[in-house]
Amino acid sequence: MGFVEKIYTSVIGVLDGVAEQQFGQVAAQLGSTGQILATIAVILMLINLGSQTVPMTQETVLVTSLKMVLIAGFLQNWSQFNSLANAVFDLFDGVSAALVNSVVSGTGDALSGPRSFAASFDDILARVADYANVTAGRLNILGSVINGIVWLLMAVFSAVVALLMVGSRIVITLLIGLAPLAILCTMFSWSKGYFERWLSAVVAFSFYPVVIAAVFATVIGLLGAVIDLVGDPVAITSIGQVTPVLGVLCLSTLLAAMVPMIVTAITGNIGLQDMVTAGLGRASSRLAGAAGGKAYQQTKKAASTVTGNAAAYTRNPITNTREQVTSRAAQINRAAERVQRLRRK
Repeated sequence: MGFVEKIYTSVIGVLDGVAEQQFGQVAAQLGSTGQILATIAVILMLINLGSQTVPMTQETVLVTSLKMVLIAGFLQNWSQFNSLANAVFDLFDGVSAALVNSVVSGTGDALSGPRSFAASFDDILARVADYANVTAGRLNILGSVINGIVWLLMAVFSAVVALLMVGSRIVITLLIGLAPLAILCTMFSWSKGYFERWLSAVVAFSFYPVVIAAVFATVIGLLGAVIDLVGDPVAITSIGQVTPVLGVLCLSTLLAAMVPMIVTAITGNIGLQDMVTAGLGRASSRLAGAAGGKAYQQTKKAASTVTGNAAAYTRNPITNTREQVTSRAAQINRAAERVQRLRRK
C-alpha cells in the first residue's frame, strides 16, 4: 500500500465513524425540537385549511405534510440518511475510478472503487521512483542531485494529492454531522435557503475527487508515456534524457494546485478569486465615490469645452482655415525678419 492510498484509507476509516457519531449527537439535540415544530406546523395548517385565513389548497397541505414526514424520517434515522449519502458518494467515486480506468485499462489493471483511484497515484509514483534510483547510479554526482530533486517533487505531489482528497472528505464529514440542522431548516420557507447552501457545499466538495481524477487521469497517462518514451533507464547518459520526467512532475503539482479553481468554476460556489474581485470592486467604488463629485465636474467642463470648440470650427471651416493660414504666415514672416536683423549685426 502506497503513501496516498494508506493516508486516504486510514482517514476514510476514521471519518466513517466520526460522521455517524456527529450526526447522532446533533440529531439528539434537535430531535425533540424538530418534532415539536413539525407538530405545530401541521396543526396550524389544518386550522388554516378550515378557516382559510391564508388561502391554501388541500394539495399544498398534503405536500407540506409529506415533507414533514420525510423530515422526521431523515432527521433522526442515520441508516436512511447514510444510505442516501453513500449512494451519492458512490456515484462520484465511480466516476473518478472510471476516469482513471480509461487511462490505465490498457495495461490490464482494472480499477474499481475510490481506493484504487488513490492506488493509481502510488503506482505511477513507484515507477518514477525506480526510474530515479537507476538514474542516480548512471549519472554519478549529477544523478544523485537529480534523484534528490525527483524525490522532492514526488513528496510535494503526493502531499498535495493526499491533502485534496482527504481535505474534501473531512469537510464532507463535517457537513454530514450538520445534516440534521440543515434538514430542520427545510421546514420553513424563510430558512430553507440554509439547506440549499448546505446541499450546494456537499455537492461542491464531492466534486473534488472527480476533478482530481479528471485532471490526473491525463497526468498518469502522460507520466507513463514519458517514461516509456525515455526508455530503459540503464541507457541514460545525459541530464537531457531525464528532463521530461522532471517537467511532468512539476506540471502535475501545478495542476493539483488548480483543482480548487476548477471545482469553483464547475459548481459556481464562491471561491477565493470571487472574494478578491468583490473586495477590489468595493474599494474602487468607494474611491470613485470619494472623488466622484469633483472629478465628474472637471470631466464635464473639459468635455463641454472640447465639444464647443469643435462645433464652432465645423460651422465655418473655410474661414477658420483661412485665419489659421494667415496667422501661421505672419509668424513665419516675423521669424524671417528676426533672422535678417541678426545677420546685419
